[in-house]
Amino acid sequence: MFLRLKPGPDSLEVYSEGSQVEDMAEALINGGMLRWARERRALDHSQLSKKTKISIEQLRQWEEEISFPPFSKAELLANVLKIPFGFLFLSNPPSDASPIPDFRTVDGKSFGNPSPDLLSVISQARTKQEWYREYSEGNGAPTLAFTGVLNMESGVDDVANAISEAVGINDQARLSVNSSAAFLKLLSEAAQEAGILVLRSGVVGRGNPSRLSVSEFRGFALADPYAPLVFINSRDAPAAQVFTLVHELAHIWINRTGIIDL
Repeated sequence: MFLRLKPGPDSLEVYSEGSQVEDMAEALINGGMLRWARERRALDHSQLSKKTKISIEQLRQWEEEISFPPFSKAELLANVLKIPFGFLFLSNPPSDASPIPDFRTVDGKSFGNPSPDLLSVISQARTKQEWYREYSEGNGAPTLAFTGVLNMESGVDDVANAISEAVGINDQARLSVNSSAAFLKLLSEAAQEAGILVLRSGVVGRGNPSRLSVSEFRGFALADPYAPLVFINSRDAPAAQVFTLVHELAHIWINRTGIIDL
């Protein structure tokens, strides 16, 4: 049984177990934040209505704060718009600037702010990295000797040779496989044996995942002496993923965190 306070003379209502209390309670969201989240996903009212089965008029009323959604509908909107539920209650939108250095360029021009999908991937990767770092430090593991041993002034051959030696990129390794996909698997496993976290995915989110855009990014590197991490956009071609992996490994050796487009 549930008790719920409400204004008025009958200030206490009693609900039996299993009643939809949350559906009856309004979520006093910030309508401007709902509008920001919708526009951030490049959706108009009609498109969001189709995705949520909520009428266009109802969405407009919630954005203008003429009325407020039940908690279940607010949670649905947050899920579809791919933002944390609490964002709908903020006074102002959070910054969409990349939390790590952004080295992506097209014809010498920056992409600008990363997409919500890329921000989510970076956030998830950093969470995994932080857990592994704490685990390594807590178990007395030493720092990895190769992280940051080279720099931007190091020669290309020096960087390539250092990576090759650590992860075993040689003629024998190349001859042991007969496809780019097999070589990618071989190198990923070798990098992980060396202590580098290698993540590959082409989607982000659960239930209704979004596809990651190869045109936006192919990978990123998170440098760290205990838990260096490389993420590869697996929607790319296998041969391109091999190149991305090696490129990101170079960023680990020179200790440069960042989003990279090749």
